[in-house]
Amino acid sequence: MLQYCIGTPAEVARWSVAKGSPDGVSVMANNNVLIAVRDCGHLVIFTPTGQVVKEIKLPSELVNPRHALQFDNEEFLLCHGWGGSAYGICVVGSDGRIIKSASSSSSSAASAAADGGLPAPKSFTPTHLTLDRHGNILAAEFTGSAIQLYNKRLHYITDVVARSSGLKQPFRLCLGTASGRLYVGEYSGGGRVLVFGK
Repeated sequence: MLQYCIGTPAEVARWSVAKGSPDGVSVMANNNVLIAVRDCGHLVIFTPTGQVVKEIKLPSELVNPRHALQFDNEEFLLCHGWGGSAYGICVVGSDGRIIKSASSSSSSAASAAADGGLPAPKSFTPTHLTLDRHGNILAAEFTGSAIQLYNKRLHYITDVVARSSGLKQPFRLCLGTASGRLYVGEYSGGGRVLVFGK
């Protein structure tokens, strides 16, 4: 059950997401709230006051959706995977249909990166996403302890923050649009939030 605080902390509204664990949360351009529900493989869209607008059932191969963002064109960018399941980054339509993807369960992550001479990522376990001002994708790379950059075609470009920076198991990302700063929350490491400049 997701809890949302409206006004004072005493006024808490509960938004039901049926079964499963609400994981990644993002706010869409129209101020609706998009939630990836990890355990049941759904994306759920709520109004700002908590009414369900739409539930999108994802294909069974998109196990454990972690986080989703909406593009301007009714398509969604999401990352999925946890534990022993296949990890991936994909674009799905408003009906949940996969439009394009890069996944750890196939060679698509490495082969897509090979297109154009780009290197393959050293590790591919994305847990959270954000977009830069050019529409490129920044992904929290959990196992490799890095922040990876992908282009719009989901091809890996480079690590923009490497393990050598001291980052440990990045789990959540936020990019400040005005400042250009990247805020990274770690899964472990004493509950740190790290801030990286341009």
